[in-house]
Amino acid sequence: MDSKPLGSRFMGFISQVLKAMKFEVAIYSEPMMRDVYCPDLAIKGGSVKGLIETKFYRSRQVSNHVIITAATKLAAYEYTHQQHLVLIVSSIVSASLKNDILDKFGVVIWDRSNLAAFLASLPAR
Repeated sequence: MDSKPLGSRFMGFISQVLKAMKFEVAIYSEPMMRDVYCPDLAIKGGSVKGLIETKFYRSRQVSNHVIITAATKLAAYEYTHQQHLVLIVSSIVSASLKNDILDKFGVVIWDRSNLAAFLASLPAR
């Protein structure tokens, strides 16, 4: 069994999903800056660049406040406007909250339903 924390394993899984989507993926956090917030991943694919924050939650659904707090931290991070901001969570987020966060903070949210739909669209091996 993998001894990494579940959050780290979720981030690794998301890295693999993004690579399957043909993005170049790099770990964004600087090891020396663990006390300062940094997004988890940076992606690049064609003209698309983005910063990714991953959040693993044990619950199927978490409170809106938890999702909004994570989105707020990502939106507050200094970034160039050519970069997309994406919060990827292991729980389910309502469509209305996804839209509200996108409108208010400019953060796109992918939840477990988005991930399941993408994985279902992959060709069988």
